[in-house]
Amino acid sequence: MFTIFLIGRATFQSASVWNTLANSAFILLIFNPYLLFDAGFQLSYAAVAGMVYFYPLFLRKSPRLPYWILDEGWKVLLVGFAAQIGTLPLSLFYFHQFPIYFWLAGWIVVFGGAVFMGAGAVLVLLDAFIPVAAEWLGFLLYYLLWGMNQLIVGIQHLPGSVVSGIWLAGWAAFLMYIMIALWGVGLGEKRGGGKWYWGAMGIAVFLLLCRGINMINQHHQRSMVVYSVSKSRLMDFFDGSSVVSLSDTLTKKQWTFAAQSNRWAMGMRKHELYHFADSTDSTGDSPNFRYEAPLIQFFDQHIALIDHARCIQEFSPSSSSIPIDIMVLSKSPRLSISACQEVFPSKLVIADNTNSRRKVAQWKAECEALQIPFHDVREQGAWTLNISSK
Repeated sequence: MFTIFLIGRATFQSASVWNTLANSAFILLIFNPYLLFDAGFQLSYAAVAGMVYFYPLFLRKSPRLPYWILDEGWKVLLVGFAAQIGTLPLSLFYFHQFPIYFWLAGWIVVFGGAVFMGAGAVLVLLDAFIPVAAEWLGFLLYYLLWGMNQLIVGIQHLPGSVVSGIWLAGWAAFLMYIMIALWGVGLGEKRGGGKWYWGAMGIAVFLLLCRGINMINQHHQRSMVVYSVSKSRLMDFFDGSSVVSLSDTLTKKQWTFAAQSNRWAMGMRKHELYHFADSTDSTGDSPNFRYEAPLIQFFDQHIALIDHARCIQEFSPSSSSIPIDIMVLSKSPRLSISACQEVFPSKLVIADNTNSRRKVAQWKAECEALQIPFHDVREQGAWTLNISSK
């Protein structure tokens, strides 16, 4: 966008900054149309759009400070607020968090950016004429940039720096942008923008009502989720805002990537964790969950976790089979669906990510022959069962 702006200035052409913004986006999308769905592309243009529209309005309505350094600092703060307004719905939608100290980081980035832009131009000139001086300046800029990044990281680790766990659906993000647009139009009206403010307030009330209804639904929810985790197992059992998890030993990155967004969406407030290796009877604080390997009971659902042939052998001597609702197959046990059905006749079979593709294909064919529903977590994604309350 800045390049197009400079080309226009160099050729004595003046255009609306909105046209410049649209032209730059159009050129980038010609080369790569999929950028339209890239979070970085969306956030960048949302931030610039917010600054272009809201910063002049804030500047016009805000007081001027007496000293130059204070006035410039205040302007940088207004730029940060304008950019944050532009990116707020997208930030909540993609990252489910709100940075409290964005204004503090904005000061560092804007002032630091001004230094680097000017010093970068000098660096290019020195490299052409005085390479030795350019090398020293390059070292200086490198460490200044490193220091700026460390300051930003330090701000990120301040107490209460981020409010996380905020879940915003796509349609709600869209409505938030409409609300922001109505509020912005009202802010720009010279004779007051009452009708625009009322429109923005109406959307805000609607979003709050939807949030309240969603919280009520979350309080009564009962669901089971089998996640898609590379070479590992992870299951969540939601009872209202409480969650009981069964898993292998996972890294924080695996936890976050596989389950965190869904837990935020489900309104998780309390979490208990058990491992599949725990063969003892585990009930925890939830009266509706019980795990005694290889069986799980969650409300009226009975689940069998089959990860080894001995899971069947331990029960096969019994004279009668144990009917279950769901059979979860893990770690490619050397068992056929027919053998499993003899001991644990089930209504549904789930194969998680820890199974080999060859074994999953074999089980799928067997289930089709036996007319048993089959779900491959590796191919079809995480599987969710919503349990209706009685």
